[in-house]
Order: sequence, then structure tokens, then C-alpha cells
Amino acid sequence: MNGWRIEATVLTDLTASMFAACFIVLLIFLQLAQRPDRPTAPQSIETTRELVTTRQRVLSPAEMVDLLHVHGGGGDGAGIDLFADRADLRLPGETAPATVAPAAFSATLAGLPAGPVRLYVFSNDHYAALRGALGARPVLEMSVPDALRDAARPMRAWSAEFQALDAEPLDAASFRRRLAALLAAAGERAGGGRAGAEEPRGGFVASDLVARLGSLLSFLASAAVPLAGFAAVAWIERRRWAAIRTAVTSDTEWSRNRF
Repeated sequence: MNGWRIEATVLTDLTASMFAACFIVLLIFLQLAQRPDRPTAPQSIETTRELVTTRQRVLSPAEMVDLLHVHGGGGDGAGIDLFADRADLRLPGETAPATVAPAAFSATLAGLPAGPVRLYVFSNDHYAALRGALGARPVLEMSVPDALRDAARPMRAWSAEFQALDAEPLDAASFRRRLAALLAAAGERAGGGRAGAEEPRGGFVASDLVARLGSLLSFLASAAVPLAGFAAVAWIERRRWAAIRTAVTSDTEWSRNRF
């Protein structure tokens, strides 16, 4: 009788210990699953192969306006619009540009006539290949401002307003006035979009409440799992000690009755 109770007590103890160990392992895996992925080690970069640097003189605002004025023709040398997927090449005396794919930069641009090249940059995706194909030619370069880009395709086209302005045969003074009006109208549209949006009152919006509730629920979930584990272990240990006390009490009573 006494041996059977001792075996039951040992079995209960082993079961509680195994459950506690498995639960701790589960908590460890849950904690690891909630951690964000570690950033991968930075890859080495061969600067002589992957980084291309060019020395370029920064144009003044007046020079940029003059460069935009001769975009449609009339300037010395060729003009190039560098987009994200292509380059539009405009040779002297030609009004319609020729589209050049990035793979054909070397073959096409190497045969350009002597003289400075006007470069209008929309995207830097193929900038290194284009500058390499131009070689040692002098380049007058500018980055196209956002107000002169197509809103739907900012890396692939001029805005319709600038294309209409570029197609008109205007002198430098008239072009400067029209360009200033175009840029001012674009700035007003951008500013009106920001001013037209209704500002939240009191510094509080619904998205803040949702974010805070999400953070609170995440904290409660992360805290509830360990607490539940500890509660389960405490309940099992309590039952185990209760079983031990019951067994000891029963053995004592049995011994008294026997003797």
C-alpha cells in the first residue's frame, strides 16, 4: 500500500517536471518568433566597379533657365533626356527626339558630334552607363524639378504644361516669364493640396487610437502567456504537494491503525 502511493507521488512529480520543461521551451520559441528578423550582414562593395563618380559644375538658376529654354532645339550640341527606362536624344536641327534604350547607349552616344551635351536627368538608374558612353565630352547637366515632371510618370515624362511651353518659339525673356508662371502655378497646386487637407483637432486621430489599442493588446498577449504558464506550473505543483500530504497522512493513519 505504501509503495503504491510512493510510486504515484513520483509519477506525479515527473509529470509536473516534464510539463514545466516543455512549457518553458514553448515560451522560448514564442519569444524568438516575436523578435524581428536580424538584419543580414552588409555585403561588401567594390568601389572601383560599382561606384561611379563624376565631377560636374553646379549650374546657377539663370543657367538652368537658359538650359530649359534651349531644350526643344536651338542650343549647341545634342540634348538628352535621361528617364528611368530610356533616353530621348535630340540632335542639332532635329525637333523630334530619338528614343535610345539603355543597352544601346554605348553604340549610339559614341557617335555624337563634337560639342557640349545638354543632359536633363529624371532618374539615376542608367546615369553611370550614359556618362560612360559620353566619354570626355563637356556636359551641361541639370536635375529636372518636380514641377516640370508628369505627375503620373515623374521618372518617365515631362509635364504637359512644360511640353506646351517648350513647343512655342519664345525669346529668352518671354520664356523666363512663362516658366516662372508655370512653376508658381505648380507650387500653388502643391500647397493647396496640403492646405486643403483637414488637420486633426486636438492632436488626436482614430489611427492613433487603433495603434495604441494594438500596442496594448500585443503587450497583454505577450504578458498573458508567461503568466498562464506560471499559473499552470503553480497549480500542478500545488496538486502534487497536496497528493504528497494526502499520501503521508494516509500512511500515518494506516500505521496507527495497524499498531
